[in-house]
Amino acid sequence: MNLALLPVLLITTLSTIFSSGISSRATSLPVSQTDSIEVLLFDDLNVQELKIRAKDGILTLIANNKDFQIDSTAWVTIQKTRNGYRFKQNGNIVYAHELSVVAHGNSLTNLISEATGYRYYRGTLLFQNLTNEALTPVNKISLEDYVASVTGSEMNFDHLEALKTQSVIARTYALWNMASPVHPRYHLTDHTMSQVYLGELIQKPIYRTAAEATSGTFITWSNKLILATYSSTCGGATSSNQWVWSGKALPYLQTVDDNDACSASHHFNWNYTLSTAEFNYFLKRNFKSSVQQFDINKSVNGRVVELKTGNKIISANKFRLAFIKQYGPRSLKSTLFTVEKSKESVIFIGHGMGHGVGLCQWGALGLAKSGWTHDTILRFYYQGITLSNLSTWAEQEIPLARN
Repeated sequence: MNLALLPVLLITTLSTIFSSGISSRATSLPVSQTDSIEVLLFDDLNVQELKIRAKDGILTLIANNKDFQIDSTAWVTIQKTRNGYRFKQNGNIVYAHELSVVAHGNSLTNLISEATGYRYYRGTLLFQNLTNEALTPVNKISLEDYVASVTGSEMNFDHLEALKTQSVIARTYALWNMASPVHPRYHLTDHTMSQVYLGELIQKPIYRTAAEATSGTFITWSNKLILATYSSTCGGATSSNQWVWSGKALPYLQTVDDNDACSASHHFNWNYTLSTAEFNYFLKRNFKSSVQQFDINKSVNGRVVELKTGNKIISANKFRLAFIKQYGPRSLKSTLFTVEKSKESVIFIGHGMGHGVGLCQWGALGLAKSGWTHDTILRFYYQGITLSNLSTWAEQEIPLARN
């Protein structure tokens, strides 16, 4: 859902959720369990070594039932071994099967690696030996600190009302995943499989301001927590969920025409060209078809729903996933496209970026700049919803909107 990247993994995940009817996942979330969230870090980056130090305080590294203090004056190196971890501090080397790094109070863990660059994290980093190949700590952090980071990680804008919109969505999506975690040891990941989470973004306090201004607020429909999907740029109109993923139509994820509110996005208009020979190769390799047998069917709002390739009919979502896997995330940016074919080339002419279901991030910015408040923007893109707050649910369980 990041503005700069097409959420390929997220699309796959949501396809699975909708096609399975989400009947096997949890159906409610106790409010008593919403204080903290656990996020898997770096599982898509193959991090082999981390250097950490404290920022604005002291860290405690716990290994083999011993405490090691880390300040801001020297880096501590953590590496993955076959059966655990190796860390080096002031020339001393310690091996441990598991370890944790705790940032106390307002202190932060300053982290650097070749893959991540400089980052800062609140809370605790749990190194639990989840994989043998790389460093994949789990960050246990307060829900509100997580929302503040996701707000800026996902929506790199400076408009407070647009950021408040993103904060509410980020919190709602986090709560959904806390009720239906992707893994027994963590709730979600830090990339587009879930939501982009880059740690504490100390250079932009406006992100935290937006989160604090909407503290505890989340979205419900018919008194149930919704699956708050969103994408970068809808191209002028969002899509109903059933046109992108199989499954039952959800009343709060239906088509909304936003009158080109997202037209300022550099993804609003796009095109992508392949030679006819290359496109034939793609179709043959992925669908055992050819350009002569290729045609599209659209929904009422102009999005491609399915494609005909010979005697096969495939979903536009499946086609797009195959396409961007082969040609990259900036090739077929959305399913809102037309096709022009000639003997020499095949040109995809499209609008928007992402799956287009739910809120449009660039559209939210456009509406906010026009004077809309965050609550009005949310009710516009998710029609029929109510804004609820964790403080009013007390000891209740929040049910999830399944249909």
